[in-house]
Amino acid sequence: MTFTKENIDVEGELGLGSLRRYWVPLVLSDAVTLYAVLLLSSSHLRMQKDMESCTSEMIDLRGLALRTVNEQVQSKTKRNEDAVFAAILTLAVYEVLFGDLAAYSTHMTGLQNLAQLRGGLDNLGLSGLMCRMLLYVDSNGSAISGQALHFPKYLYPIQYLHPEPNPSLFGPRCVIFPPI
Repeated sequence: MTFTKENIDVEGELGLGSLRRYWVPLVLSDAVTLYAVLLLSSSHLRMQKDMESCTSEMIDLRGLALRTVNEQVQSKTKRNEDAVFAAILTLAVYEVLFGDLAAYSTHMTGLQNLAQLRGGLDNLGLSGLMCRMLLYVDSNGSAISGQALHFPKYLYPIQYLHPEPNPSLFGPRCVIFPPI
């Protein structure tokens, strides 16, 4: 998945600057997001290198990422944190590209619930980057999966628009794990 100014930023700060300023520190500050990013990155690297994808290490990493997210979501103090939202968003990307489309939909539904708990998309963190990333994932994930948008404008009014999907830039769908 490639994030550039054109496909993340609608207006305002440069997309890559926002990633460096907000996303990278978030990923490095909390294990819940780090595990999800490691899973997505490892899967992407394995696909690029034509390496065995369904190894015991990858299965363990997937389980660790899912367990950590579930633990955080159960905590009333942790569930509203940016790190948890970012981890679930990353797992949604992982599932639409490498995993199970039903799990992708489950993650997106969870993100809907968390967004409502936070008072809407305007209240997502990282100075608007989280919202823009969410809409980017929703747009491309819907195009890849054939599912309707999970965050349509009429249900989730927001200043940002869904970017045009570009699945070839987002990433190819190649299933690593069979559905659970």
